[in-house]
Amino acid sequence: MPKDVVMPKASLTMTEGTLTEWIKKDGEEVKAGEEIALIETDKVVLPVEAETAGTLVHALEKGQMVPVATIIGYILFPGEDRNSIEQIFESDSVEKEEHISSPLSQKQNKTSQKVEVKVSPLARKVAKDLGVEMEDLLAAGLQGKISAEDVKRVAKAKEKLDEIYKHPAETSFDLSNSSGTILNVVPLSGVRGLIANRMSASAQTSAAVTLHTVTDASSLIRIRALLNDHIDEINSQKTSYDAIFVRAVALSLRNHRRLNSRMFENRIEELSPIHIAVAVDTPRELCTVVIKDADKKPLNEITKELNALVVRALEGKSQIEDLEGSTFSITNLGMYNITDFTPIILPNQCAILGIGAFTQILDLHNEHIVQKQMLPLSLTFDHRIVDGAPAARFLKEVSDRIRDAELLLL
Repeated sequence: MPKDVVMPKASLTMTEGTLTEWIKKDGEEVKAGEEIALIETDKVVLPVEAETAGTLVHALEKGQMVPVATIIGYILFPGEDRNSIEQIFESDSVEKEEHISSPLSQKQNKTSQKVEVKVSPLARKVAKDLGVEMEDLLAAGLQGKISAEDVKRVAKAKEKLDEIYKHPAETSFDLSNSSGTILNVVPLSGVRGLIANRMSASAQTSAAVTLHTVTDASSLIRIRALLNDHIDEINSQKTSYDAIFVRAVALSLRNHRRLNSRMFENRIEELSPIHIAVAVDTPRELCTVVIKDADKKPLNEITKELNALVVRALEGKSQIEDLEGSTFSITNLGMYNITDFTPIILPNQCAILGIGAFTQILDLHNEHIVQKQMLPLSLTFDHRIVDGAPAARFLKEVSDRIRDAELLLL
């Protein structure tokens, strides 16, 4: 019998994935351990490897999102062909309703009859994956032996018909000469769809409140410049501002454990490990890479680890462990000249810190006018988990650590 190729379960939380690409063509010979397809989870793109050698048969087209363990293809062993997939047909007796015209009137009478159809295992799985019912197949005039290709044709026709019913106004007139012509359509699926679902779920289930403050970042800027001027001497890499923010936040969370919490069922769980997620704007979509046990690592170690994580994310080579397990998040929009904003809390977290752009001010210090670089900070927290005063105290400690950035080197 052919070997099933299924949507893998790449992590404990993964429930579905998108078949983004077939690396090997339909009908192509493959070797055991060879990469044959790419699948996309809510976090990362991963390869699917052939478990055995043989001839690959595609069961699904690329772009489809399906639950884990769903068959996406088959590998035929020597001597087998596509008929090996279709050879075992399961019979279904379906009651089909027909309209027969009465010879004595123009009315139609309804009669029912049992119609036997035979569906191959592959066609049955494809129908389940695509949401095609037996009634849909019969309505399309299919009887006898129904193949997977038959199901795919019905699914496409059904999809077009459903779209017309859902958006009748959009199909009732021509937009070709309209100023409102649609430039591009981005399906709310794959990573984009999962991000949308998670963010909307977070916004609807948490009692989000955002606090804003500014801190003197003059020391921060000076320390970062000093570190980057002596990379070879300190055996380090170029230090990003985000690495310093991770260090400041992680040390502050030690003293404010409630901000390193999650809401689980009807209780609040304060978490022991401090794993900081840092948002990265990749060519695919936004993702968050995670510095594990960030409070236990010196700045130069955080720098090296974060640099490696960001490079893998930008190249689309992140591993599941790079992206999972965060307990608190940081998102930095300073490079886009954004000051105050309201970041959205990630699911299963208590809070997220937003970093804005530096602003220059003149200040009076010891009767002298001095120039300062101020940094805006925006803390969004779940008011179900923590009250405003404790959240404000945490934000103040982060602010103080950034102001006295020299201490972050210890």
